Amino acid sequence: MGTVSTIEKVTIASQSVADNYGDLRTATRMCAGCADATIGLIGGGETSSYTNVIDKFTMASGGTATSFGTLSVAKQEMAAFANSTKAIFTGGSTGSVQARMDRYSVASGGSAEDFGDLEVARRSCSGLAA
Repeated sequence: MGTVSTIEKVTIASQSVADNYGDLRTATRMCAGCADATIGLIGGGETSSYTNVIDKFTMASGGTATSFGTLSVAKQEMAAFANSTKAIFTGGSTGSVQARMDRYSVASGGSAEDFGDLEVARRSCSGLAA
């Protein structure tokens, strides 16, 4: 399984084929993504080693991602979810399974704020928000 830099977009309102929407700054695999109506975030994963980078892209136009912030530790296989004000990246693996939840301001990004721990450490999980 290789790394990819392509961000693809699917229109949920109708059945469609994914379109090339933009590119991550670095080709990555096993990362997590979340979005609100304005921005999309893709973080963590593996390049040639685990990474703590979070990339940001504009939902309306796509394009090449820019820097948003960093995870508290470099990890892969985590879950992410967001609403209009906060984004959370949680769980994952650093070589050992993780429980920490990192929280970010969607408006400003930056470094992680400790938001607590999952009840049980998990990897390869999913997240959702309403």
